[in-house]
Amino acid sequence: MNDKSFGDMPAMRRERLCNEESSTAWRRGRGFYWLELEPLCARIAAKISGDAQVEWPEYVVEKYFAETKPVPRCLSLCCGEGELERKLAALGLFVECDAYDIDDIALERAKHAALEAGCLSINYEKRDIDRLYLPEEAYDVVVAKSALHHVRNLERVYEQIRKAIRPGGLLI
Repeated sequence: MNDKSFGDMPAMRRERLCNEESSTAWRRGRGFYWLELEPLCARIAAKISGDAQVEWPEYVVEKYFAETKPVPRCLSLCCGEGELERKLAALGLFVECDAYDIDDIALERAKHAALEAGCLSINYEKRDIDRLYLPEEAYDVVVAKSALHHVRNLERVYEQIRKAIRPGGLLI
């Protein structure tokens, strides 16, 4: 993206770029996305869980939440099309999940997919993570998969996350 990183772009430009990419770019499931390469997925799974067949969400839920799931509230930042939230819902991680992204198109796809999957406890909302204000001690777990490197003011976002996690909660 030229000489500027995604995080240095004004919010309106980032939003427009996300929407353009969502509507015109490659789609998952066609073998073009680097995280769809089976050997790579198996290697990542093995490095995280110790088993090439156990992906990280299953590992994390079992290791850290087996005794406490479902937790009352989860937050997913930069949720995109909502695959992770639906997977965590299927694993029984949470009672309710707030999921935020700046991309209108991705959020519409996430809402539609969640409805089709019967995941009615996921609340998708448009939010600019750089301007996010979170309530104190509102979440038991916060997930941010493959996205925080796009944030302009990372220190501020991490402070908001720290404030929002209940005692004993986790950032994943």
